[in-house]
Amino acid sequence: MERYPNVKYCGFVPDAQTFMSLARVIAIPSISGGGIQIKTLDAIASGSQIVATTVAMRGILDYPSAIEIADEPEYFARSLIEFLALDDVENERTKLLDNRLTWSVLRRENFYRSVKDAINSMELNQNTYKVDLAVNKSRQK
Repeated sequence: MERYPNVKYCGFVPDAQTFMSLARVIAIPSISGGGIQIKTLDAIASGSQIVATTVAMRGILDYPSAIEIADEPEYFARSLIEFLALDDVENERTKLLDNRLTWSVLRRENFYRSVKDAINSMELNQNTYKVDLAVNKSRQK
């Protein structure tokens, strides 16, 4: 770590969520991999500013607008520095938490609505099938 004197290595922390919530900005510079990473969801829930690559956000549709997507190294670095320079961190964190809570609630409501619509559609299709089957059986007699 001598190469980066302003970086403090913390090793394992007892509570990752608490640790991330203390960060002024969280960098998620993933450039490969598959599926949704729990650490990305944890970072979103932390209320901290986030700079992430497109790969880091894979599988997360309609993520909160406050997340800065930066795929170019220079833009990624500039975004981190800009977030670190913010003066009113606590006020900004409150806005981010509100934004992410709204995002989370809307995602859950949309999911529940989609499941309900799918069930209703299946019931409708199943009832239609039963009616068609009954009509076909009566025609066979």
